[in-house]
Amino acid sequence: MMAENILSIDLQLLALKQQTPVTSKALLQQAQLIQTCAQAIEYQHGIAEAILLQAQFHWADMDFAAAKQAIRQALHYAKKNQADDLLAEGYHLSALIHVAESSYTHALSAWYKCLKLLRTLRIESLQIEVLIGLGNLWALDLQYEKSQAALNEALTRANQINDAQLAAKAAICLSREHLKQGLFEDALISLSQADRHVSKYTNPTWYAEIYNYRARVWLSLKLTDQAHAECLQAWQQIAEHDNLAWAQCLTQVSLAQVALAQNMDPSPSLNHASALAEHFNLYAFLSQIALIRSQYAEKQEHWDDALNHFKTHRQLELGALAQQQQYGLHNFNSLPLMQLAQKIEKEQQLLKNTIEVKKSDDFNKVVIRHFWLAQLQQLISDETAVGLIFVRFSLAQNSHNHQQRLFLLSALCSEHTVLCHYADGVYALLTPAISNADLLQTQHHLDRILQLLPWETTPARTAAMRAQAPHTLKDILTQIEAKLFSDAAL
Repeated sequence: MMAENILSIDLQLLALKQQTPVTSKALLQQAQLIQTCAQAIEYQHGIAEAILLQAQFHWADMDFAAAKQAIRQALHYAKKNQADDLLAEGYHLSALIHVAESSYTHALSAWYKCLKLLRTLRIESLQIEVLIGLGNLWALDLQYEKSQAALNEALTRANQINDAQLAAKAAICLSREHLKQGLFEDALISLSQADRHVSKYTNPTWYAEIYNYRARVWLSLKLTDQAHAECLQAWQQIAEHDNLAWAQCLTQVSLAQVALAQNMDPSPSLNHASALAEHFNLYAFLSQIALIRSQYAEKQEHWDDALNHFKTHRQLELGALAQQQQYGLHNFNSLPLMQLAQKIEKEQQLLKNTIEVKKSDDFNKVVIRHFWLAQLQQLISDETAVGLIFVRFSLAQNSHNHQQRLFLLSALCSEHTVLCHYADGVYALLTPAISNADLLQTQHHLDRILQLLPWETTPARTAAMRAQAPHTLKDILTQIEAKLFSDAAL
């Protein structure tokens, strides 16, 4: 049954984000259904988050036009809801798409907006994502030292926060750059790190990349049998997934390179790769395919074919460059891009120099929803028991009474309670290290006060819970939702 209130929508969004990213089309449909439900109850944060997930699924399917349109919509709703965390995620995703389209100035502009928000938000995982993105971008400009510095920092920070997914991503990108520079020992070390981390986060594309890059190391060392075995391992991971065309194309090109090194005909693999590249607009592979065809024809002493395929390779390379230059976005030496790069470096330095706000300083404050949820999850992670009270008011008078409600609840907060405006008509209080008896007594007093408010025509409803490890956010929202929305709609 689809969602009918804000917390059940949040639960569905949470479940959707935790699903495996293999079947993105099915996930896209789920996100669209959740968006419809969120719109039905005018839940702005839920709408923004559902649309942002759709953008991520479009990005995974390389449908950049649809992804950009979804991002624009998500940013609109995020701004209306003052959801800066969703804004930052949207800007980061927008930057990735701009890089894929060779719009590097636009990419840096989006990352600059993201980093400005992150200075306040302090979302460590997103900071690492941006570092990985910038590392890949600097590599495109052949700024290998700058690229490796960003990727190494990303890997170090991902390990510090025990994020296997981000550590795997950083290690894979680092190994790719080592491979490009012929640093084969470094590439193997990075690939070993990636292998260790990716085992904790099943992603067929990442597995395929690891096998492919290791295959290319062995190929460079003339160990063709080992290279072929790695390619077969890669293909086994991705062959059955229709939506993993990029990884399939990468693997078929690797198989063709191995066949060429073994003096075998690479045409079957090249034909397969070419069909994928043309169908899914993976134009970057077409140039590599033409070059391998030229090299094979040269080995066969088919000089005319070798020359024609090489001409095709050059035309594709020059055509891509001309298209990028036509929009004036590829030139890394352009003044706007250089200015943005300097601004980003300054913003990153400010991020590093920002003094972390102590947890104790966050108490007695009304905080935004993102900080409230982050503090809740940190306390659970630290195995601290947390008392939670959610308050649900009537939506009929929501805009008129919001400030009065916020002022009242903040005045009622105890010394260590943190309050947030969770969504329209819903407020959440968090108190660390509180006993169950004290929590229930607080809820009882709050209920009595809320019944006496002269400006509320409909009584407010509360739901309390004492959360602690091994409770997850899903467990917490499920219990609160059952209590807070068990009655007819207010």
